[in-house]
Amino acid sequence: MNTVTATPADALSADALSNMLQQGRVWRGDSLAQSEQPGLPSGFAGLDRVLPGRGWPVGALTEILHSASGIGELALILPAIAAQTRQGRNVVLINPPYWLHAPAWTAQGVRLEHCLVVRPDTAKDLLWSAEQCLRSGACGLVVIWPEIGQRDVAYKHLRRLQTAADTGHTAALVLRAARTADAASPAPLRLRLNAAGDRLAVHILKRRGAPLSEPLLLAIRSTGHPKERRDLLRSRSERDRTSSPRTDTPTRALHLCEHRSNDQGNTPRPHAGETPAEMAALLKR
Repeated sequence: MNTVTATPADALSADALSNMLQQGRVWRGDSLAQSEQPGLPSGFAGLDRVLPGRGWPVGALTEILHSASGIGELALILPAIAAQTRQGRNVVLINPPYWLHAPAWTAQGVRLEHCLVVRPDTAKDLLWSAEQCLRSGACGLVVIWPEIGQRDVAYKHLRRLQTAADTGHTAALVLRAARTADAASPAPLRLRLNAAGDRLAVHILKRRGAPLSEPLLLAIRSTGHPKERRDLLRSRSERDRTSSPRTDTPTRALHLCEHRSNDQGNTPRPHAGETPAEMAALLKR
């Protein structure tokens, strides 16, 4: 039998391990991964304490899985959206399931001149838009609703978005149905939301660090109440009744959220974003 003797060159040095821990590439089983770049504060101190980087990860996808629309998922992410726009950074909302009601968003502290909405018609255009926004580095936060119709997003597409977020050092929040909780995902952070009376239960399904066995209960103002939902969001059927006819502009057009009253039939004006260069030019305005 041959005996192999380990040498110092074969062993992982303490310095190398320390560097890997600081970069968040590995982490100890009883603690959270460290992050070279702080996360975006969520606006909820209790949530930030249990997230690596103490906030929404920058340069990575975060999946937010919700059991039903309007249980508080929008109220959960609004503080981060508002904070980014107040800092003059662009926030892009891709394929939101409802028409955004600008006056109510302004009341929540969102600076609408830094808020962009992308309404793609196809899954291909949705993924193209999301990848360009994430890769450009011109956005502080990108929020994505990836489902068009009943078609869910594939793992390989999520992987492309994760790579784009890492390249552009951009935070990305992906809102998906809770039924996808058991599906494989490249996102380093995955949360599942459930209504819990007047609070929101946040289950951390995946994070870079020790598992969290109990859900967090956040005192959050849910948009589930009919009046609150009308204040922040309008259904697509309402939008279609009040919108002007669609033009022949490409489906990749970006729509700037403007402080207008949809009750008078006004709609945000479109800005074409045909190519990555044009998309980047829009985001840098």
